[in-house]
Amino acid sequence: MVPGTKGLYGVTIDSFVQPRGIARPTNSNRWLQVAASREGQDAFNVQKGSIPARIDATVDRYDAYQRSAIVAFKQSVIYPTFGGAMPGVYVRSLEATLDAFVDHGDVRRAATEAAAAALSSERSFTRVWSLD
Repeated sequence: MVPGTKGLYGVTIDSFVQPRGIARPTNSNRWLQVAASREGQDAFNVQKGSIPARIDATVDRYDAYQRSAIVAFKQSVIYPTFGGAMPGVYVRSLEATLDAFVDHGDVRRAATEAAAAALSSERSFTRVWSLD
């Protein structure tokens, strides 16, 4: 757990998509059903070392760390992490700001640059984010 984040859980979500307008979606539909199912999520996440987005996981299949993460996930406010919630134009600007900060160490300068990047890419942001 990162200091100061008690009660918060940052998520990066693996996603599987179906291309729009495919001629024969049967197999794609089957795959999405498996990927979204409890059994599919348990099989995938146990092997990957992550946890499922579902709250009905078969918890005994997971290791000790994953079980603790599942508990934290259920008890926390969920927020999207850096790359998962921000438009690419902002991510690239912020990465450049953070890279420069490593070199110069000026917090005020980095904060000013991050705020400027947010303002310049404001139109790219989606204002609503939900797991529902």
